Amino acid sequence: MRATINSTFDLMTIVPLDRRVNIRLESETIEFYLSELRDRPYVVLLGEPGLGKSTALQHEAMQEGGEIVTCREVMNGVALSSSQTAYLDALDEYRAGDGGKDKLLQLATAISNSSVGRWRLTCRAEDWRAAGDLQQMRRAANNQPIIVAHLLPLDDEEAKAVLAGLGEPDPEKFISDARARGAIAFLENPLSLSLLHSVVRRDGVWPATRFELFDRAIDALAHEHDPQRVLDPRPGVAEIIADAERMCFYLLATGARRIWRSNALATGIQAEGYVTVDSIGLGRDRAGFALDTAIFRGEGQSFEPSHRTVAEFLAGRFLAGVVFGSSSRLPFPLSRATALITGNDQKAPSELRGLYAWFAASLSQKGDEAGAIRLIEKDAATVLAYGDSAAFKAAGRKAILNNLDRDDPYFLSSRDGVTVLGGLASDDLVDEFIAILDSDAQSHLKLTVLEALGDGLPLVGMQVKLHEISIAPTRPHWQRLRTSEAWIKGQTDPTAARRQLFREIAATPVNYDQVSLRANLLSGIKPEQLQLEEIRGLLSDLDRLPPVPPGESEDSGALLSLMMALMKSPRSDLFDQPVIGESDDHRGHKVEVRHFLQQTLSAAIASNLQIDARTLWSWIRNTREYEWERIDDDLSKSINAWIDRDTDQRELELFTVLMESGEEGEGAWMATNHFITIARRVPSDTLIENLINLAESTPRGPYRRRLLEVISYAVRTESHWPIWEKRVVETLEREGGFDDFITSLRTDPNRDWKEKEAKRQAKKLADNEEARAHNIANMAPKVNAIAAGRESELGILRWASQHYRNAVIRKKEDPLAKIEKYTNDLIKSAIAEGFVQFAIHGDIKLTADQLGKAEAENKTFHNEYVVAAGIHQAILAGRDEEISECPPVTAIVALRQNYFSGDEKPSLANWAMGHLARDAAVGKHEILNYWNAALDAGDSELDSIHHLAQSNEPELVSEVLKALLTRCGNSANFQPILARWLEDEP
Repeated sequence: MRATINSTFDLMTIVPLDRRVNIRLESETIEFYLSELRDRPYVVLLGEPGLGKSTALQHEAMQEGGEIVTCREVMNGVALSSSQTAYLDALDEYRAGDGGKDKLLQLATAISNSSVGRWRLTCRAEDWRAAGDLQQMRRAANNQPIIVAHLLPLDDEEAKAVLAGLGEPDPEKFISDARARGAIAFLENPLSLSLLHSVVRRDGVWPATRFELFDRAIDALAHEHDPQRVLDPRPGVAEIIADAERMCFYLLATGARRIWRSNALATGIQAEGYVTVDSIGLGRDRAGFALDTAIFRGEGQSFEPSHRTVAEFLAGRFLAGVVFGSSSRLPFPLSRATALITGNDQKAPSELRGLYAWFAASLSQKGDEAGAIRLIEKDAATVLAYGDSAAFKAAGRKAILNNLDRDDPYFLSSRDGVTVLGGLASDDLVDEFIAILDSDAQSHLKLTVLEALGDGLPLVGMQVKLHEISIAPTRPHWQRLRTSEAWIKGQTDPTAARRQLFREIAATPVNYDQVSLRANLLSGIKPEQLQLEEIRGLLSDLDRLPPVPPGESEDSGALLSLMMALMKSPRSDLFDQPVIGESDDHRGHKVEVRHFLQQTLSAAIASNLQIDARTLWSWIRNTREYEWERIDDDLSKSINAWIDRDTDQRELELFTVLMESGEEGEGAWMATNHFITIARRVPSDTLIENLINLAESTPRGPYRRRLLEVISYAVRTESHWPIWEKRVVETLEREGGFDDFITSLRTDPNRDWKEKEAKRQAKKLADNEEARAHNIANMAPKVNAIAAGRESELGILRWASQHYRNAVIRKKEDPLAKIEKYTNDLIKSAIAEGFVQFAIHGDIKLTADQLGKAEAENKTFHNEYVVAAGIHQAILAGRDEEISECPPVTAIVALRQNYFSGDEKPSLANWAMGHLARDAAVGKHEILNYWNAALDAGDSELDSIHHLAQSNEPELVSEVLKALLTRCGNSANFQPILARWLEDEP
């Protein structure tokens, strides 16, 4: 019997959320936050039942100091708020019943007659009549645009906020548990989420099976939860759910996109994309009650299930009911029912796999285990991956396990994101599980068993085997990782179990897998309960492992789980002493270890911004093998957050600590270098001033002299010295005994280099000017010939094309800028035109065959740069018609030199494909000659085939592929390459 929800269950506590909405703008839909629409005067907010329209409107009213009033209250005489903006809730409730069109016009009139200049209006999406309603509301909007915003489903962060408002102590765990049970469908709607929460809270535990969870949650969704509608006449919940089952089945079984409730289809809508309620034996009024629940969502007369998984569950249950029959309906043969949702191979097509799985589960729930097993034997993988294996009796679950890899050994490859395998874990399958784990099976069976054990209830009979695999070094890492978690779940004290397993695995040979397993075990212990020696020992073992082979990444990911746990709940005491010792090879800590230390230190600093400078520097030093190890960006941000709590004081404290911690005999410049490295900022003028004041207030002696030396080096930079030289020197002179030091400060250690550099730059400038003058003298008389792209001036064009190519690669300046620098504006313009003219009319003395061979040998001809520059210039200037006269081989050059245009649109490759397509037969001949020559010369790829595949030239694509598949497809050159390319293409 279907469980029911107490009618007095608590509705969602109002949570202030800035909700996300979709707005249709011309041809695209754009996502906004509702708060981003506050500058728009007129907004209609649409959403399905329970999606939180009223709550979102209330949040906006609170933010803007307004008050909500319902549309019915306004039309019954309640005055609109005195604020500039009216917040009008529940248009659908006001115009329910007869005269709905007139009521909206009356509301629009009332708004236009009031003093409000702005308004927000909410309405159930299914009751909003798009164009007609907009037209009527224009009167209230002074004929100005009205924004229609569709409220979006909750994301995870919003769902956590809603759960917190419901009093859930651990929203993140609740969401994780819901996902593990395949209940994602109920997380996206505030109403369905609150109902799901009430189901769990009422009994104190989650429903035993996914089937039961869906059953109870859907029952809750089918009730009316709007206080304004609870007394309205409506069918019973069982009848509403039965109608929902029927509509979901016909929607999925026919492949339709949506359900249509109106008398006629709207303009432009394809009838075959819809199931009309009349065609499935439901009257519009009766269907309306089911469509008006949170089980469905829609706008106007078009509806769809709130989530496909919900639709599949309901549709499967409907079909099982049809097979069983009723007092008014004869049973429908199982074979015929199965034929409705399977293909010629007697398996469900991908779009009906969920329906098939829930159909089998529903048959079992209704007592037809034999019928369910018939479906399992045909497609066990679908039944497991898309339904709920816990809904079956022992015989059904064994049938699933025995038939999983019968047809496809890698059956899990096609599962979706809501697959729940935990239902397969039961005591009656223990012997089968152990046999599979000890077998040599290379299919997904072992993975399925381990995931089922990880997701499902602990099985006493599996504990010994799970422990045995967890500590066995010969077992693969992926098996040990899963068995260890499954074993721990079956222990009464998970923390003690983790420590026991940690010690046992630590006794095995150290390698990357062993370290990863130990890290994963520690990550499951609350950070405050971790023993520091466990962490330090783990890091030391990883740091001492041999280097990875050349070409492989040093970051194995072994520490990731533990690092994330310590970032979420930092352990600052880990850094009170050196975390690990020096590496054996004295080459610094491994990248992965250093990253772990810096990330966890960053989190520790960010959560302890009250620490003093000495502690901060101590923590930093205790993570380093060498004082000059680079600081990651995240750690730098945390250090700067610490400084910025009191910038002037903390900069001074940190700087003095850095100075005082230096070793005896260390250069006075070291404190400044450390400060710049750690804080990623140079000493500020305020810091220097504070340091000078500190020095002057310190008693005479070694410390004061050292401080003055450090200050002097802190200002000895290109930017600070001109400003601070006089002040610092005067301070040193007053102090006395600094004559030689002052002389050294005023002696520029880089003077010789600066003088040489100045001479070099002067010579370079003179040489450039000399070269420029020579170029102008040489090229000016030929400017017309250059602009015409004549072959006699090809040397000049080649020279210029090299500069052009270098510029397009660097992407830092106009590609013609360097040419102008070495000539003048007139010659630059002539060269640009010469590029274009040579590309069109010049004889480049190259064929597709020659270019193909050059591609294979990774060579380029100088003339190619000239042609590519010409095509690029022409494209930029919109001269496509002129360059359409280029010979076909020019297109091959453009493909090879496509980087000239980079990410620009249109690119050289776009143009090339269009040019080859002008005569598809010629274009086909040109590109095939290019590829054949490249392959004959040893190339192993078809250069630019991706440009061909992505082009908008279907005739050319067809001609080329046809040639590849016929004349060339059987050749040793093309066959393997074409097969590989076809596999890679979507």
